[in-house]
Amino acid sequence: MYKADQIVIGGTLSAFLFAYYRNYPLIFTNLNPPTPFDFFEVGVDFSDLYLDSTSFELNTTKEKKILGVSQLDLYDKINPIMTLSGRVLFSHNTGNIHIDKNTMRIVTKNAKTFEVKFRKLYIFDDCNISGLNPPATSKTQLFKVLDWFEVNCGGKHNIEHIYTNDKFVNEIYFYPSSHTPSKKDLVAISYLTQEQMDNYEYSDAYARFKIILELKNAGIKGSKNGKNPNFPEKSNEPYKYLKPKIRAVKRQILPTMDKYTNTKLIEFRYDTAQQIIQNNMADYTSYANKLNILLS
Repeated sequence: MYKADQIVIGGTLSAFLFAYYRNYPLIFTNLNPPTPFDFFEVGVDFSDLYLDSTSFELNTTKEKKILGVSQLDLYDKINPIMTLSGRVLFSHNTGNIHIDKNTMRIVTKNAKTFEVKFRKLYIFDDCNISGLNPPATSKTQLFKVLDWFEVNCGGKHNIEHIYTNDKFVNEIYFYPSSHTPSKKDLVAISYLTQEQMDNYEYSDAYARFKIILELKNAGIKGSKNGKNPNFPEKSNEPYKYLKPKIRAVKRQILPTMDKYTNTKLIEFRYDTAQQIIQNNMADYTSYANKLNILLS
């Protein structure tokens, strides 16, 4: 039987950072990394993590958008450090967890069972966890939804980001296509309630209509389609162009933890990764910190 005073549960960047800063062991049933389009604000101090505070600017249709360090890059750095330092319990093999008072029953992916005694749990992710009190669900809870599209016509332009000021298709990011790097595919990010996700008017089909409208408003065109007969008398465009064409590839709904009430033994954490970095200080004596220095 394994015993620990404090244990962190979760496969998110926030969970990994919290465990790293506090030098607590970590358990997760499912890795939940940031997306390639999650960034820290500019100016965040990463000195405790031995990471440079870089920034870069995106080409947008409106005001400048300056982004800080990629959250995925930090996740790819901190995950192996925690694993190699032995702070990830059962490595990447935990299947599900059942909590009964101050004991966790761990069932691994190869059907082995272990018990873990604890004094305090910090839960960042409730995926595959049973034995918790019922959550205080909210109909207004927002889910981050990513609609990935392949651009079949209109993928050659210099725009990298569009912001719409609407929860549905809130942002559009363009990135090099894996099929043709000289062209760009796109992902639309929305923030929707469960009720909205169950409504066809918020489906990827409707997202497609809205994205095409945003592409048109941004001046993004498809391929040339012959000479423009109205040029130059009635139009400044010497050529006609096809409309952009996009094809839905997949919809990705990012997992989010329900709202729970804390107990004497369990504390549910909803901190962002940036909040954890700003509100904690690394344990410089921990093996994870020493390993981070060696690998940086």
